[in-house]
Amino acid sequence: MKEKIIDVLEKHYYGRNFIESRCADDLLALIKESKKPKIVFTEKVAAKIVACLVVLALCLSLYIWVAAKTIKVERVPTVIALTNTDTIYEDIEVLKLKSDTIIINNEKQINNYNRASTTDKVELFAKRVNR
Repeated sequence: MKEKIIDVLEKHYYGRNFIESRCADDLLALIKESKKPKIVFTEKVAAKIVACLVVLALCLSLYIWVAAKTIKVERVPTVIALTNTDTIYEDIEVLKLKSDTIIINNEKQINNYNRASTTDKVELFAKRVNR
């Protein structure tokens, strides 16, 4: 359809004003050609559509009900493996040491930044922005 309209426009295009007067009849004929018969919705057709939807809803609900009854989910209890508490306390100590080291490094960087000159602060800010 689009190609036919483009062909008609190319056939009749001699200037901007000639499009409307020369190809109006051809375009109207193409549009009339492309019209398809419409479906008439009567009460009978609407009743059939409603009946189909009701049957579909019933089938879907029956399927869900059957699936819910047949599929049983069994929960598997999680097994907690007991370990030696000494190793846990050693791990906690190592993590505390790491966190203290991180805190000290952060405080050192903050103090160095506070003591730095303005040009150094601007340079650090520019590096952060460019990251």
